[in-house]
Amino acid sequence: MTTIPVATRTPYDVLIGANLLPSVGTYIAQVKQPCRVLVISDDRVFPLYGETVKTSFENAGFTVLTMEKQKGFRAHLVARKMKRIDFETEP
Repeated sequence: MTTIPVATRTPYDVLIGANLLPSVGTYIAQVKQPCRVLVISDDRVFPLYGETVKTSFENAGFTVLTMEKQKGFRAHLVARKMKRIDFETEP
């Protein structure tokens, strides 16, 4: 696995390697307390990787919401609208 640090106002690491998706929840739990997360994907990618990512987050203690959109959707527009929802508030 290769780690690339990204120096922004809020620094973070980008992890590059094979078979990282089954452990994504564990990696995120190292820097963020388990909370609610939203996994957004399109209808081509979600069937391939969505359940793996969802299960990984759940196994790390996160509550997972998923949004599967049609190919070509604009994730940045969805994310902008979702900023109005507080996913860290307990259900």
